[in-house]
Amino acid sequence: LPDEIEDQNIWLLEDGHCLREHALSACRLQGREAANAYGGTSLFTLTQMARSGLGATLLPKMAVDQGLAKAASLTALPFETAGGAEPMREIGLAWRRGSGLEEEAAAIAEIFKRSLGRPA
Repeated sequence: LPDEIEDQNIWLLEDGHCLREHALSACRLQGREAANAYGGTSLFTLTQMARSGLGATLLPKMAVDQGLAKAASLTALPFETAGGAEPMREIGLAWRRGSGLEEEAAAIAEIFKRSLGRPA
């Protein structure tokens, strides 16, 4: 993928956003001026920048599945890496001890596990 986007301005979320860091890493764009110079405040803003012909952007599959790219009349292509492995993100669930939310957090964790097809 990095060769395919070599000549594109890459629109990513603002510096410090975890999705930006993930995109830079997945595309091996660290240090590249085109990726570091531009930042948007939301995924909607990024799609509008791409729609205006100002460059390309990367969107999470969840946002594409919800129609964000389609709503902006953009074509979304699946991300492919040289090794064929799809980029992935890890998420965690945390709560403060003594907050009284342990039961709710455990219920949310079970929902995550089921939605990922993992045994409870």
